[in-house]
Amino acid sequence: MHLDLALSLASAATGACWILLLVAPRARATRWVLRSDAVPLVLCVVYTALIARYIPGIFLKFDSLEHIHEMLEDRRLLLTSMLHFLAFDLLVGRAMLADAQARGISHARMVPCLVMSFFLAPVGYVMYAAVRWLSGPGAPRGATATAGSTGASIAG
Repeated sequence: MHLDLALSLASAATGACWILLLVAPRARATRWVLRSDAVPLVLCVVYTALIARYIPGIFLKFDSLEHIHEMLEDRRLLLTSMLHFLAFDLLVGRAMLADAQARGISHARMVPCLVMSFFLAPVGYVMYAAVRWLSGPGAPRGATATAGSTGASIAG
């Protein structure tokens, strides 16, 4: 598969999930995104297939920024880094939304956190931590399910 096509397909799949998280937080399809590992798992399987040829040598390349830069000049490794971002940013976003729903945090407070997590997940997570802290005591209420392997709770 052409690398640009792979990135386009991965971006479309994760983009659809992000749109659901943002505009339809309690819809059936969004509940599926929160509970299913399908999209992140497919991204991780493609990532694994692409990066397998570089193992174990790649483990020695994370010792300097120069080596990391050299790796990212390889378009396959550049794609794997994007798949990594797409998969894990989505995992962070869905965990935050599931946790916010379990805690009764309003979706309006979550939208900026989710938007930022789409682009820069660590910043979005810091924003969510602040929202959660400002929202008061943190024990999730009435949680009945988990968000895939993230361990975040989902209020039904």
